Amino acid sequence: MRREFPLVISISRQLGSGGSELGKNIANKLNFLFLDREIVRAAADKFGILDEELVNNDEKINSVWKTLLHSLQYADLSYTPVPNLIVPNDREIYEVEAGIILKTASAKPVVIVGRGASYILKDHPKHISIFLHADIEFRQLRTQKMFNLSTTKALKLINETDIARQRHLHKFTGQDMYDTRNYNLTIDTSIVGLDNAEKTIIQYIQLRDPSLLK
Repeated sequence: MRREFPLVISISRQLGSGGSELGKNIANKLNFLFLDREIVRAAADKFGILDEELVNNDEKINSVWKTLLHSLQYADLSYTPVPNLIVPNDREIYEVEAGIILKTASAKPVVIVGRGASYILKDHPKHISIFLHADIEFRQLRTQKMFNLSTTKALKLINETDIARQRHLHKFTGQDMYDTRNYNLTIDTSIVGLDNAEKTIIQYIQLRDPSLLK
């Protein structure tokens, strides 16, 4: 009997382009699982360390992110893994996160934001890859609001995150984050807005899988 694979959607994004917000909304509307921070949390659990420690290495985000972590609140406050004095290296983190992504994508419909999922799932028969980008003003305003930053600090964070994500992806996959050939659909959210971007993505998904039409 031929195996049926679930539909999986990966969203690659620039900071401030709305990737997490859109991913969560789309997952809710399609009744899909949504994975973003959950991947970091699951990987941290496997290593037996706090997810804050893993984020310090994950995607090679720098000290600006580390400072921001102290102001972030996680939904599940009961999650308290036993700290480990040995923090895994970035290769180990990538391999564990890739395993989590592949296992999840083989079992159920899911929307995954970041973590190199567009590459990790490239051979999945029902994978849709999306890239979201936006102009700098749009990203700056959203980043300021998300993290309560000044204009200068928001722009600094955007620049450093862009560099870190590009380096991380290229290091482990050899891909250029900005090569549109790696994606099925790319959207400039600063032009169409988040609401229209969401509608466009859902319409595209339904074209690829008419069974999702309601």
